[in-house]
Amino acid sequence: AWAWAAYEPDAERPWSLRLAGHLFRRAAFGADWSKPQEALADGPKSSVEKLLEPHADVAAFNSQQDALEGSASADKLRAWWLRRMITTPHPLLEKMTLFWHDHFATSNAKVNNSALMQKHVQLLRSHALGRFEPLLQDVSRDPAMLLWLDANTNRKSRPNDTLARNMMERFSMGLGSYSEEDV
Repeated sequence: AWAWAAYEPDAERPWSLRLAGHLFRRAAFGADWSKPQEALADGPKSSVEKLLEPHADVAAFNSQQDALEGSASADKLRAWWLRRMITTPHPLLEKMTLFWHDHFATSNAKVNNSALMQKHVQLLRSHALGRFEPLLQDVSRDPAMLLWLDANTNRKSRPNDTLARNMMERFSMGLGSYSEEDV
């Protein structure tokens, strides 16, 4: 029960710079020295709230960052996303976007369309802190994911079950939780 209880600082476990740093390593990509210092002064509850709902001008940041052209190369796309992860005022959102990109693994090596890959990342970002079901539904219709899972080879006379099998087995329910009839 202790491990699942909300953290409340007390004499045995006071809020400290070490715990503030741990928060930024877990919920962000680390932080410069000023962030854990600020979190130490703000306290744990306020620090977590700031990570969940940043007060910085995220809209202005997004409009600057989203200027990447749809025809950009894969290298430019990777550089854009890395820059975004480093400079974002909302690091938890970027960390969760990266988490979902790892879960719904795709790659431009097979998709071969950087614009579709950028839209895929944007889709993951739009659902990164939300519920899983809407994310799964949108990912199952995402053009980059459809190419990644060979849905473009699907024909009425020869259905390709790769998309359905991956959506059920790898991305949601797990092995043995569905039947061949479901596929």
